[in-house]
Amino acid sequence: MPREAFGRLLRLVRLLRIPVRYEPEALHGVFSSRADITHVIRVRRYARRKQAALAAHRSEVADGTGRIAPAMRALVRMPAPLFGLLTGREWFVEVRTGRRTG
Repeated sequence: MPREAFGRLLRLVRLLRIPVRYEPEALHGVFSSRADITHVIRVRRYARRKQAALAAHRSEVADGTGRIAPAMRALVRMPAPLFGLLTGREWFVEVRTGRRTG
């Protein structure tokens, strides 16, 4: 997820009063800048599977007390179509090493 999009998502989560202990200043060291992202894959059709996989992490979601646990619980409980809208893309950065293979 682009760092910029995560910042917007974090603001939305706070507006919805979902408790997340995450400081905006920490954003500078997480995720990748939109400019660095090389690939975007649309995965919305797998929303139900992704949501079930997230729910399977019971210790982090249902029983979790970590700073992201409340948001994880909200993601697991929301309707699958809404979950798909929020998590329907995955972002990747291709790392170039400068070495040739083959």
